[in-house]
Amino acid sequence: EIASCLVGSEMCIETAAALSACSNVSINTDYDVDHDFSGYTTYQWHPSGPSQTEGLNRVGNDIFDQRLTRLTEQKLAAKGINKGDTPQFYINYSVVTQEQVSVDTYNSGFYGSRYYGNSFYGGGGFSDTRVRYYTQGTLVIDIIDANKNLLVWRASAASKLKSGSTPQQNEADMSAMLDQLFTEFPPQ
Repeated sequence: EIASCLVGSEMCIETAAALSACSNVSINTDYDVDHDFSGYTTYQWHPSGPSQTEGLNRVGNDIFDQRLTRLTEQKLAAKGINKGDTPQFYINYSVVTQEQVSVDTYNSGFYGSRYYGNSFYGGGGFSDTRVRYYTQGTLVIDIIDANKNLLVWRASAASKLKSGSTPQQNEADMSAMLDQLFTEFPPQ
């Protein structure tokens, strides 16, 4: 699972998860500015396939792979880019998860203050500190030029993992996240 809109104070330990497309997903893209993407109309999935990482296993492996493959193919087809026997580029992905800690301190107010004339005297404040353990997941999608066998475009989506989503919610979340990832592909 790569994203989270609802992460509590407990660490997610689910073995299967889903991508979420909520606002706290961090999207990054980078590409070779000198590369000509204008002729990209056909692709294939990279023959090596995704790396079998612990991260991929945590997000559901086969189910995740099938969903990601199908939705990515739909997103590219909507842009006029389809799978073909002579691909101009290959697409591949990887998933990485990492345990994280978040520490938040909140000022909870003042007590014991007294108002004298135009000034406050005495008193003080107290704060509340919350420590949250969570798993951050990152999905990385690579575009490799087929002729040069060279990485020319990379996008990543990173966020907190969440658990307890339905398959329908996982589908919707991944679709929305892929819309964000492929917004500027191919670069103009």
